[in-house]
Amino acid sequence: MRAIAVLAAACLLLFSGCQESSPAPSEAPETSAQPETSPATSAPATAPPTEASTQPPTEASPVPAGDFGQADPCSYINDSNIVLIGEDGYYYACETGWYDGPFSVWYRDDRAGSVTELDIPAGITESEQLDYSVIGLADGALWIDHSSYGTGGGALGICTYRDGDLDQLPEPLSSAERLWLGEEGVWSVKGQTLSFSGFSGEDPRELCELDTWAEDMDTFGVYEGKAVWSDYSLELSGYETFAADLTTGGSAPIGRGKVLFFAGDWCYLAESDGLCRVHLDGSGRELLAAGGIADACLFEGKVYYITYDDLALYCLDEKGETATVLTAEELPECNGINRVSTSGGRLFAEGYSGAFWYVIAELRPDGSWEIVHQGEER
Repeated sequence: MRAIAVLAAACLLLFSGCQESSPAPSEAPETSAQPETSPATSAPATAPPTEASTQPPTEASPVPAGDFGQADPCSYINDSNIVLIGEDGYYYACETGWYDGPFSVWYRDDRAGSVTELDIPAGITESEQLDYSVIGLADGALWIDHSSYGTGGGALGICTYRDGDLDQLPEPLSSAERLWLGEEGVWSVKGQTLSFSGFSGEDPRELCELDTWAEDMDTFGVYEGKAVWSDYSLELSGYETFAADLTTGGSAPIGRGKVLFFAGDWCYLAESDGLCRVHLDGSGRELLAAGGIADACLFEGKVYYITYDDLALYCLDEKGETATVLTAEELPECNGINRVSTSGGRLFAEGYSGAFWYVIAELRPDGSWEIVHQGEER
């Protein structure tokens, strides 16, 4: 199983109307207000981290009532985009088995009611493993990170999938280590160089050299004029999140945790003591819910989050009140809920059992959950 970068990244994927225009280098656009994530669908962890708190989420310190902000429609940062809403349907990725390739991506046509597996090359031969992960959906295309392990070659790098065709993007997008899909174009990172280009890779511009960087950086995003990323620190035995100026590249730590999504004036983090939020200058930290946080997103003014304590899905409303909204027992053959994300004004949760059994459920207006994918095949 492999984590997705960017949405990973962000991971297991949100669709918004995109424009072809590109800004001047000194005026790189800010994303409109989410991850959601990186871009990317990722294989879920099936075990909680050893450092996770055992404190029940309902025993969190007082939560400030009020507006949580509006989620950024371009935010793929949390590698947790279970579903990507397209024009006439939606995409989702599920792991199907090692020898079939780590993931299969499916498209559900809402008008026809049919489900089709996309023809994206993946698999294992005697000389290589051809792998791919879904980054996100932008400019009417599905963005794919296509890679190869072994001696056979054949890796395409960053590609777009449109109308059944997989097209390789030009440099520097093709070999970018991290991407952020905005409304007007794409931010990419290679080495420590942050660049911006149009969706087809046209007019690439180097914006700055980031002064703090790590090859094992887990997440990356651009919000409110800042480049934001999380890096796992052996010294801290956990994640640390940094924010950098898009022009100078100068960065500073803003929190000891992994960034989940952006909303309003806030960056939401999974820290060691729970779900927190902080401004991009590191000020105003607030603890919203205690416990080990597996995933979280913002939907219709409420924060939905999963804890490692019981692998259940909770809802935190504007009044600071917490309620359980979904447990693994409510999904067929599931041991836990591992991801939650919003796309196209809809909320999705994913349950799992073992390595290859996944259930995707959508929250309906009446509060019930409709299963839209179950098991290895629909």
